[in-house]
Amino acid sequence: MRGDRKFLVDENPSPLLPSALCPLPYFQVRPHHRFLIVNHLSHLDFLEEQIALFDAQIAQHISQYPVVEPDEPTTPPDANKPSCSS
Repeated sequence: MRGDRKFLVDENPSPLLPSALCPLPYFQVRPHHRFLIVNHLSHLDFLEEQIALFDAQIAQHISQYPVVEPDEPTTPPDANKPSCSS
């Protein structure tokens, strides 16, 4: 878990919790809330790692192909054909 989220698992968290967690004066982050938040954030960390792995894999595969930039925009060969709905 990231270090900036440590306050969520502390039993005696700092009184300076982020304002998003204290929108109302009577709102308290209880152990149940900490459990839920920590698990959601852990899942987000996992998903971010997975996205990074996919990005690396995609970059490796597409690096095999040369980058070809057209001189001018091309029109698909059948763009001027009438469609079936006409």
